[in-house]
Amino acid sequence: MGKILIFMVFVLWGCQFKSTEEFLIGKWQYQSVTIDDKNIEIDSQDEMSIELDGTFNYQLQSLQLNKSGKWHIKNGFLLLKYEAPDTIRTFEIKILSKFNLKLTEGKNTFTLEK
Repeated sequence: MGKILIFMVFVLWGCQFKSTEEFLIGKWQYQSVTIDDKNIEIDSQDEMSIELDGTFNYQLQSLQLNKSGKWHIKNGFLLLKYEAPDTIRTFEIKILSKFNLKLTEGKNTFTLEK
């Protein structure tokens, strides 16, 4: 009986953890964007969607950006492969939780919330 109880505790405990990918999936609202030490104006419709099928899209009105492509995680970095132009950008994942995401790319910082 004791072994069964311990097994059940480990199974239930393991079900509580989500992978990095599972936390990333969803619709994120930009809270702040800093490019080369300059704060960028955020519109209420600026958002990033990261989909289960490995696709992403985002828009930032003030920078006139509307991009999409494929994403994946590698060694704590979010890699975005854009459809056009054919580019790969690498963002370090500084913070990732159920409701918070902070990405950096060099001196650029992107803070988002679900």
